[in-house]
Amino acid sequence: MRHPSCLLRAGRDTRPIHPRRRAVRGPRRSRPTAVGGVARDPRSGHDRGGGRVNRLQVALRQVALLVVALVVGGLFIVLAGYNPFAVYGELLAGAGFNLVLAIIPGNPAGISTNIAAGNLFATINVWGPLILLGLSAALPFRAGLFNVGSQGQYWFGAILGVQLGITIGSNGGLLAAFLGAIVGGAVCGAIAGALKALRGANEVVTTIMINWLVVYTGHFLYGYAGPFANPVTQQPVSVPFPEGMRLPELLKSGITLHAGILVALVAVAVFGVLMSRTGFGFSVRTLGSNRHAAHYAGMPTKRLTVLVMGIGGAFAGLAGFVEITGTTGQITGSNIVGSSSFAFAGIAVALLGRNSAVGVLLAALLFAALQSGSRFLSGSFPPELASSLSGVLQAVIVFLIGANSLFSYLGGLNGIAARLPIRKTQGAVE
Repeated sequence: MRHPSCLLRAGRDTRPIHPRRRAVRGPRRSRPTAVGGVARDPRSGHDRGGGRVNRLQVALRQVALLVVALVVGGLFIVLAGYNPFAVYGELLAGAGFNLVLAIIPGNPAGISTNIAAGNLFATINVWGPLILLGLSAALPFRAGLFNVGSQGQYWFGAILGVQLGITIGSNGGLLAAFLGAIVGGAVCGAIAGALKALRGANEVVTTIMINWLVVYTGHFLYGYAGPFANPVTQQPVSVPFPEGMRLPELLKSGITLHAGILVALVAVAVFGVLMSRTGFGFSVRTLGSNRHAAHYAGMPTKRLTVLVMGIGGAFAGLAGFVEITGTTGQITGSNIVGSSSFAFAGIAVALLGRNSAVGVLLAALLFAALQSGSRFLSGSFPPELASSLSGVLQAVIVFLIGANSLFSYLGGLNGIAARLPIRKTQGAVE
């Protein structure tokens, strides 16, 4: 270290002190050192292969949570007096996954190919909207925001898209419905984002308020004698979306497989590229890690907040477009009020999928199988309990994910023990 007398020179600025050459070089670069059995590259500061190891650990942890949830669900089935293995087998068959057994030469299991294919198509039709709803929650999660407004965004996008499509007609009606659904969902999400960015309003509160505003407005619009109700049938439903303007059919086996899954897969690809290969994705991840650091780094945090919530809402509105133009064909007033479980499933999908593109894809398939398969349970489980089984499993999965996150936040067993109010006594115990 240089002597302090050398720091100043008469009539000149402070003499710059350069770091020592050896200190900059650090350890030998020619031979990476090993840390914990994993080769460590001094240039990068990261363990080679460590990212893959961490991702594998996260994946195994999520699979373990899923197994525990199935065990807990099996206990509920046992308490109801039924065989959990038979019920889960029927659940897989109801989701159409037994089609794999039907492909075996000779079909030794005696499975009807048409029925299994129809069940699988029904599961895939549910899978598409769930992927989009999962993305609507995953993107705000990555930015440190909690989008609870997927229900309102879903229905506002569906309402605006359907009405635009019906108004424009066959010449461009499907494209108008597509764009209208995106704009409708984005507007709902952006309103909550703007309130968060400009006024500091909690996005959980504002999105829930927007949910109820959209739900009851939609119930009024499509209720009995509502302005958007079908004037011919006088029923609380919309005018049917014209068949020529529906999503194209891909396959048909009793149940039609429509192109909604293709829309969802494209959205997943866009989400993955956006988050991992663009500056916007880096800004979103930085915003979610530390909002203050993002602000001091010069990132437009307020604009990002509005944009992230708007894009999340656009995904939810797109889910409404896929469901209406692909499956139901019209909006029903009663469905608007009773659709909260389906819309909020997107939050569970994002949590189980760890807010990643591949994770959301797989988690949405699981929840689609639970929802679709429970509707086709037969023999092993009474129909009145079948719909509740899917909800129980989803609730257990969300609870376990939340408990695991809390456990990690507290620092594991050591961290929890350190927080316990235990006095350490010195000397002999009286």
